[in-house]
Amino acid sequence: MEKNTVLAVVLSIVVLVGFYLVQGIIFPPQPIPAPATQTNSEQTAPVQPAPQPAGVAAEAPSTAVIPVQSSPADTAVRQSEETSVPPPQAEERITVETDLLRVVLSSAGGDVVSWKLKDHDDQDDLVEMVFSGNKEGHAFTVSFDSIENMLAGKGSPVSNFFHVKRISDYSVEFYQDFVIPAANGGEPGSFRLIKRYEFKPGEYMFELNISLDGGFSTKGFNFNGAAYTLAFGPQIGPRFEKLDQRSEFRQYLTYTNNKVKQEKTGVVTKDMPAWAAIAGKYFTLIAVPYAPQFRLAFSEQAEEGIPSASRMFISRSDYAGSRLDDRYLFYLGPKSAGTLSGYYNGKNRKRAANCRCCKNAEFPFNTSAGKRVELALAHVLQTCSELRRGDYPFDFAGENYFLPADEKKL
Repeated sequence: MEKNTVLAVVLSIVVLVGFYLVQGIIFPPQPIPAPATQTNSEQTAPVQPAPQPAGVAAEAPSTAVIPVQSSPADTAVRQSEETSVPPPQAEERITVETDLLRVVLSSAGGDVVSWKLKDHDDQDDLVEMVFSGNKEGHAFTVSFDSIENMLAGKGSPVSNFFHVKRISDYSVEFYQDFVIPAANGGEPGSFRLIKRYEFKPGEYMFELNISLDGGFSTKGFNFNGAAYTLAFGPQIGPRFEKLDQRSEFRQYLTYTNNKVKQEKTGVVTKDMPAWAAIAGKYFTLIAVPYAPQFRLAFSEQAEEGIPSASRMFISRSDYAGSRLDDRYLFYLGPKSAGTLSGYYNGKNRKRAANCRCCKNAEFPFNTSAGKRVELALAHVLQTCSELRRGDYPFDFAGENYFLPADEKKL
């Protein structure tokens, strides 16, 4: 009995083993496929920066800024595609109107394209302070490039369509996101450019705030040695046929260490002036930068369709932080004693106390800012008068300035 039991067990084992062997031969197991490599269609390879000019650090990417639709591989700064809100596809125009001004801003770059003075006529229209040529002029542009490249005509201002935030009747903000493909050791980083304009009734002066916000993505801004370059151009109004130094002229002035200096075009200033001005016979542009580190230059780079161009560039020095906030004041209006009297009282040297813009608590310009503009206007009037005293019937006696009768309309 025990013998038969053992034999049955052995035969059962033989049958089971044989069954599995035959099954493996007739029905071989299918090989397990290797796991497929995961891909992410939304992730793009880092875009390599363009070759750098001699003497520029490797961290300073090329300065081309283009619309997101193009995105060539050699672009170092481009509009960001990774935003929750899709980029605008069309230009938007915003008009800001006060008792003195009619200003038109464009979402293409967040620039000023028209600045008309409602109290000053120029033939059949109002005086236009953004004097354009064959193509529409854009003033207060931002470029991701150095002041040297802008002077040489190599740089290009940002022209992408920005998002628009109308904060109030007199306050407008533009913003757009951009990418630096090699921001962090070869890895891309993004940042936001913000331009905010603040106007006020009764003023030819306005405030422009420029911010670069890299968040946790971008830890510095260095585009050929500059964080950005702010520019005015191509020319201040009104219209003219030529700058003959009699019927119309241009002077380029800066104020540093209590001294006014006439600047040459195409030369970057060695110091950071308290203010800078493009002065004409009747009107002037005055810039008051509050950036801690900047460089400034004037240019007469030609513009098709106008007799002569007058440009101002303010280049913010490169910045190592992730957030940069700069403030500028600009006066763009008449160069006259009547306007000056609103900012300056010659009988009282404590001019800040008499600054019209400082009397209104709601006005964003502080006492120091108002004083700078007062001083700038006073010096622009005085300097222009003294330089032209031999050619014109202008009188600058002490602290009073008088325009001839035939110029009072302007």
